Amino acid sequence: MNNYYTLKQVTLELRQALQNTAFSEAVSFRKNRLELYFHPLESSNPVQITFSCDPKRVSIFRSTYFPPKKKDIVSFFSSLEDNLIKKIELAGKDRLLDFKFNGGLSLRFQLFGHGANCYLYDQQDTIIGSFRGERKFLHKKIPQPQAPQYKQVEELNGDAEAMMIQRDPKLPRRWLADLVTHHNLESSSPNEIAVFTDNLSEVLTDRPVADLVNDSELCIIPDDLLPMEREHMNSFNEAVRIAYSAQTRNEKLHHNKKRLKSLLEAEQKRLKSRIKEADNAIKALERAETYEQYGNMLMSSPNPNAIVEFDQIEVPDLYGGNETVKIPVKQGLNWIDNASRYYKKARDARRSAEMTEGMGEQARERLKKIELLHRELSDIYTLDGIREFEDQHASILSGLERAGATGAKAKPFKVIQLNGYEVWVGKNAKSNDALLRNAHKEDLWFHSRDGAGSHVLIRMAGKKEFPDQQLIGKAAAVAAHHSKASGSSLVPVRYAKRKHLRKAKGAPPGEVKVDHEEVILTEPKPADQLSD
Repeated sequence: MNNYYTLKQVTLELRQALQNTAFSEAVSFRKNRLELYFHPLESSNPVQITFSCDPKRVSIFRSTYFPPKKKDIVSFFSSLEDNLIKKIELAGKDRLLDFKFNGGLSLRFQLFGHGANCYLYDQQDTIIGSFRGERKFLHKKIPQPQAPQYKQVEELNGDAEAMMIQRDPKLPRRWLADLVTHHNLESSSPNEIAVFTDNLSEVLTDRPVADLVNDSELCIIPDDLLPMEREHMNSFNEAVRIAYSAQTRNEKLHHNKKRLKSLLEAEQKRLKSRIKEADNAIKALERAETYEQYGNMLMSSPNPNAIVEFDQIEVPDLYGGNETVKIPVKQGLNWIDNASRYYKKARDARRSAEMTEGMGEQARERLKKIELLHRELSDIYTLDGIREFEDQHASILSGLERAGATGAKAKPFKVIQLNGYEVWVGKNAKSNDALLRNAHKEDLWFHSRDGAGSHVLIRMAGKKEFPDQQLIGKAAAVAAHHSKASGSSLVPVRYAKRKHLRKAKGAPPGEVKVDHEEVILTEPKPADQLSD
């Protein structure tokens, strides 16, 4: 849209459209887009010119007139008001377009690159205003045209496309690869490339076309040089305007599709984590029976109060066909205490399974729906299709967006995962207070019993039960690691439900009083060293 040969034709049409007109105002109500309004001297039909300096779609064209907004706008170049346009021209052979006014002031549109801009300058070529970065450019000289460097035949090098650009840097690069392929220029000599390029430049000067191809892309190369299905426009201005609108729509489509895809993929990840958590609980339930059997076999010892001196003992197998079974045990404890450890493991496994009962199946059913939506979204290629998709699945998507907005908001504490549970870790005293403010009363809180440290919190999703002992041990290890006692081999860590914490009036940040606490002795470990 901002190719030199295109701008040359657009300039001719703007010159005609703005003949005998005066500047009214210039406003912006959208980033990187400036609307300029002109009033004709001999009619009541105002003219609106749109300038886009968005690097992805730099362009200038006459747009359909809509009265300028009165609110939420920024105005520019008020000193031009009622000045008549004297001349419209391209500066040199560069993509710099000048609107010259009879009062001696001019507008220069820089129609290329990330620095695309519109400058107001005086007769000394000094900038007195600009659309973007006025403070940066004020009182400096306007950008000057740079003459293109045309290479001679003997200077051409590289592939065919590169040699064409060297021969004429003003060529529309979007279509060069297609031209190379269609005319079999890949193996052509520099001289053949030069002849072809010179002919193309002559055609683009003498008989360019205002055609739209593919998805409303602008093509100014005639069909006899580049055959393809195309739609001919009445003017270059119209072609640029439609191409600009189509590109804007495509970017909106891409943005909205990416946003929805991100929501669906985040939900897929969450549900897969929930399914894994439920599956682990089922496996733990299967182990619970074995743990209970181990406990029963240990309790059947003829001397249950004897201290175990090994890390594994062999006992009669009361449940299987084998004569004996080897059971891992903890040295230094007696048989009864080792049996109690296995009974507790069995209870914890059953409790974990009860807490996640039905969760896995529900997550699987929802995952199927989310995956179906993801596939449906992948097959949408229009903005209307996106709008229809959002309307049809509004209830699901709005829920995901609310969850995403909550999750996207920066939390003042660290969030980690342990055994499928979300766990919060305070960063400092104020962060610890924020962690407690955001916690649910049934969440489980941890803190080193001796000395300062981070608050650690297991999110319990409102469940009144305690999690299994393995998860409690891991959270305690994290709390110990984030405490001043982290250098010790073992650290006592207290834990309690959030509802049993209270903060005294005037207490410093991070300080709380705890009722009904329990204490666990644990080895300090960072979260990344704790396997599920």
